[in-house]
Amino acid sequence: MQHAVSGPAVAAPDPGPPLRAIARIVDAWSLDIICNLLRFFGGDTRLTAIGLFIRIANTAHLFDSPALAAAYRHGLVAPRDCRPVKIAAIVAALGFDMQTVRRKIADLHAAGGCLVDDDGVILLIPEHDIAASAGHPGGLAAQLALLVAQLRALVLENGYDPAAIAELRAALDHDFDRLAQSETLAGLIVCQYLARTMLSGSLIFGSDRESAVIYFTIYVESGRSLAQDPQLSRADAWIDSDLPAGGRQSVTVRAIARRIGLPAESVRRKVNRLIDRGLIERMDDGVAAVRTRNVVPVHAPRAYASLLSTLATVRRITRAETGAHAVAPAA
Repeated sequence: MQHAVSGPAVAAPDPGPPLRAIARIVDAWSLDIICNLLRFFGGDTRLTAIGLFIRIANTAHLFDSPALAAAYRHGLVAPRDCRPVKIAAIVAALGFDMQTVRRKIADLHAAGGCLVDDDGVILLIPEHDIAASAGHPGGLAAQLALLVAQLRALVLENGYDPAAIAELRAALDHDFDRLAQSETLAGLIVCQYLARTMLSGSLIFGSDRESAVIYFTIYVESGRSLAQDPQLSRADAWIDSDLPAGGRQSVTVRAIARRIGLPAESVRRKVNRLIDRGLIERMDDGVAAVRTRNVVPVHAPRAYASLLSTLATVRRITRAETGAHAVAPAA
């Protein structure tokens, strides 16, 4: 007969911030915008990735110049204030072959969507036009404000340890309503986040952006029940959480195809390959993402770090607009 051994109580390990719960909100928000971008670019995942990368390369320096940031709160950033990006840099960053990138840029140029010369490429599509054409007349500033509202609800209403989410609470402690005054800058901030997401999130897929987007869609949609139910969300809030019963729902190939604007047969082929790789599972009425060591546990911390960086950029820009660091717009 064994006897219990008495001794000092051992504190449970600190689970840290609820990274899965946070990432679920950010991922669902990201997917909505990415799908709209894909539809705007005709369902072309490569062109979408190229367009995002060019836009960020053209405009990243704006955030380091209060004068330029103040000058471009609304409307298209003038080509003279954009920094052209070389085609070779696009190829290196995205992993596409040179011929594909040249062909996509030539098509974009023929449609009046970019400027191309010896210095490089400049995108001519404002973020507001992309958002409006994709069904978001409120613009990307409104979408960013929606994300903030959803994260605040998670922080305030789900009873997490205040110490574990102190960093996120601090990042959200700001007047984000000022974003509406800076549609262009908000759009650039969102595009920066999405570009990082598309680059880091598709590393396991190489340059196969279609598979990356399809997997991301299945991952988000099969976890909708977790995001919509506070109890399920809390049960699966941490990296080492066990998936609660009812925590997955299936999604059909046709629904995926409609969501991202790709032909159903193309999606079906990619889905079958994802099943062969063990990343998704076939269910009676569709498919669902499965837990894998090389995807979600790596993705959630990256998404959280990128989110904090994005919120810090928003705070810096909106603070400048209050006058604390404002500089007169360039002539």
